Amino acid sequence: MAKLECKGEIVLRKKIFDDLIKKLGLTPDKYEGDKVKFDEVMIDDDVVNVKFSGDVNWADGLSGEENPVDWLAKNSLALVWDVPELRLLEVRGDVKLLKFYSEEDLEKKKKEYTGWWMDSIDNISGLLG
Repeated sequence: MAKLECKGEIVLRKKIFDDLIKKLGLTPDKYEGDKVKFDEVMIDDDVVNVKFSGDVNWADGLSGEENPVDWLAKNSLALVWDVPELRLLEVRGDVKLLKFYSEEDLEKKKKEYTGWWMDSIDNISGLLG
């Protein structure tokens, strides 16, 4: 089975960002690990915007037993978690803080994914009906 990829953006306070890169074994000179790459990092005072890509499970282990996406959402100011193969888009927090995704882009992607799921349901209903 092919490994699932995800991409997105996390907006964090600087201290939480520093803790996150330590937990992931990343360094400021190389924001790339085995499972995740921080494609772009923008630091503005105490707020850090991170555009990421990688294995859908890259955040496992950050939070103990808690769902890693829930943990990231609780510890971030904003979060976009996109798994294109599953047509799954998770958006949490204050989207106005995002630098790499606009509200319009997110709405467009939500409509695209919802349309795909609705078409799939129609196809399945047609097979069963």
